Amino acid sequence: FSLRKTLERIGGLAVLIGGTALKWGFVFAKFFGFFISVAAYTLWFGSWTFALGFVLLILVHELGHAFEARRQGLQVSAPTFIPFIGAYVTIRHAGLSPWRNSLISLAGPFVGGLGSAVVWAIGAARGSHMLEVLANMGFLLNAFNMLPIGFLDGGAVWRSVVGAWRGAGV
Repeated sequence: FSLRKTLERIGGLAVLIGGTALKWGFVFAKFFGFFISVAAYTLWFGSWTFALGFVLLILVHELGHAFEARRQGLQVSAPTFIPFIGAYVTIRHAGLSPWRNSLISLAGPFVGGLGSAVVWAIGAARGSHMLEVLANMGFLLNAFNMLPIGFLDGGAVWRSVVGAWRGAGV
């Protein structure tokens, strides 16, 4: 392969992706965000398998929120991935009590932690250092998400606790 042919292929792929993004807009970003995140984390971690596992752990975390919200009868979007930031699901939750909002917020880190525990158990059983490191990254990601800061899950729980203290209901 020559350098020129490689650059032409990369350029052609960039034009294809860019054109599709312009045509399909947000639908494109939502669907391909997962794959774009895998590609971005591949550059960061230097391993596409590790990056895929990391993005799958983020997906498991987001599905925890989605499952709890659906259990409560709420409408939930598919996860939207943002490379190097994470992902989110949109939940129509106007008028939720602090208790219900907290359950949804806590479900992501809980299910994400369970997913990380499964990865750790498989890694330990197979002697896979990569899976054990991936599991530890998942544990760290979910623990970090519980900090009572802004848009993180811990921030949502904190706002719910403050709302309950102020008499917003339980």
